[in-house]
Amino acid sequence: MKHLRILVPLPGDLLAPDRLTLAAPPFLARMLRAAAREPAESSLAAALCDAFGIERGNDWPWAAISARGDGLARHAPADTYWLRIDPLHLEIGMGGLIAHDPATLDLSQHDAGSLARQIEDAVPAWRIHCPNPTRWYLGLTRAPDLTTVELDRLSGAYLGAHLPTGTDAPAFLRAINDAQMALHAHPLNDAREAAGLPTVNGLWLWGGGRAPTPRTDFNLVAGGSAALTALADLAGIERASCPAGLADVGVWRRTRRALVVLDLVDPGLPADEWLARLDSQWLGPALTRLRLGLIGRLDLHLLSRPGLRLTLTPLGAWKP
Repeated sequence: MKHLRILVPLPGDLLAPDRLTLAAPPFLARMLRAAAREPAESSLAAALCDAFGIERGNDWPWAAISARGDGLARHAPADTYWLRIDPLHLEIGMGGLIAHDPATLDLSQHDAGSLARQIEDAVPAWRIHCPNPTRWYLGLTRAPDLTTVELDRLSGAYLGAHLPTGTDAPAFLRAINDAQMALHAHPLNDAREAAGLPTVNGLWLWGGGRAPTPRTDFNLVAGGSAALTALADLAGIERASCPAGLADVGVWRRTRRALVVLDLVDPGLPADEWLARLDSQWLGPALTRLRLGLIGRLDLHLLSRPGLRLTLTPLGAWKP
C-alpha cells in the first residue's frame, strides 16, 4: 500500500495532545516521538472534507453530505442548502451552558419526530427532517449568511464562544431560543427528567452547504457511517466496512491508497483500555508494515482539540 491515512476520533478526556502523550501506550508513544507533526483539522467532518478535496464555504458542507447518506437528498431539489440542527442536552456550568454529545440522549425515532413537530409549531418557518434520532436537518432554498462550528468540536465545551456568526445569525438564534422553549414544555422531557435521563433541551446548528463534488486520490475508504458511504459514492471510489484491525486486510490487498475512519470510541470503555485497543489492533501492525515497506506512508490524524497529524515513512518507523 502506497499511502494509508487513519482518522482517529478521540474520547472526550483525551482531546488535548499533551494529555494524550502522557497516556500513550507503547506504539502510539513511539509514533509521537518519531513522526513528523503538523496541525490538522479537529473535527471529523472537516477532516473528511479535506481528504475529499471539498472546499469550505461559510461552513464545511457536512449537512449536505450526511443528508445524502440519510436518504434525504433524493426527495429534495439538487440545489437545496442543508443545515444540521441536532438535538442536545445542555447543562448549566460555572462558565455558561455546556453541550453533551447527542449520542448520550438515547432517543427513539418516535420521540425525535414528536420533538421535531413541537419545534415546528413554535417556529412555523421551519420544516425539520429527522431521518435519524440525533441527526436532524433543515433544507433551505437560500444560502444564509451564517458560519457555524462543527458539533464534534463542541461536545463538553461552553457554548458561548462557539455560537453561529453572520448577518443571519441573530434571526436563527432567536428561532433556536423559541424552539428550545418549546422543547422545555414537551411532556417527553418531563418523563425523561422523572426517569433520571438527560432532557432534550438544546439544538445545535452546523454544517451548512449544498451538495459538493468530492475528488480524492484515495481509492478505498473504510468506515461505518452513512455519510462516508455518500462521500465514496459521490467520489466514485470503493467503500468497505471498517475492519477490526489492520491485520484484517480483506479488500485491502489490491488497495494503493486507503482512508480509514476508526469507530473504536466506546463511552463505557476507560481511556487506557481504548488506547490499548487502538495500539494493538492498528498502530502496532501499521509500524510493522512500515518497517517491511508494505506501507509507503502512514498519516495518523488525531481528531483532538487542536487536531494533530502524524506522518511516518518506513525509515522513520525504525526510530526508537
